[in-house]
Amino acid sequence: DQNPPVEVVTLPEGSWGKGGFHWIWLNDWTKWTWKHVYENEKLMQEAAQKYGDRTDEPVASLLKLLARELVLLESSDWQFLISTWSARDYAEMRFSNHNSDFHRILDMLNKVSEGETLSDAEKEQINEISERDKIFEHIEPKWWAKVEFER
Repeated sequence: DQNPPVEVVTLPEGSWGKGGFHWIWLNDWTKWTWKHVYENEKLMQEAAQKYGDRTDEPVASLLKLLARELVLLESSDWQFLISTWSARDYAEMRFSNHNSDFHRILDMLNKVSEGETLSDAEKEQINEISERDKIFEHIEPKWWAKVEFER
């Protein structure tokens, strides 16, 4: 918003995937992952629009953690590793774990935003996820509130 673009450029489509194509990321082995990515992007947008202006805890920190889990889920390495079979089991496990964590966090976010209290077990889960996935410290959930998807 501070530095609006002055010109529009069109980048040619390309990929560092095999043969310069996108097959390595989008194929029959990986299409199940994209269903989760797209669904979770929409859920993140809704959560950011609903809770993005909240500064009360734990709502604000849970929303930030939700955004971090989404970015980790979206990492293209998972599809690459699945398609090349170089670490397929690991990639499928990590992808599934980030997806499960995303939904667990979203459930807890909705719960606390309604005034409910997290259980000790839920607090422990949040602590474990926060410690394990300690990255993107300055991520801003409001970024997702502004995104518009074609329907």
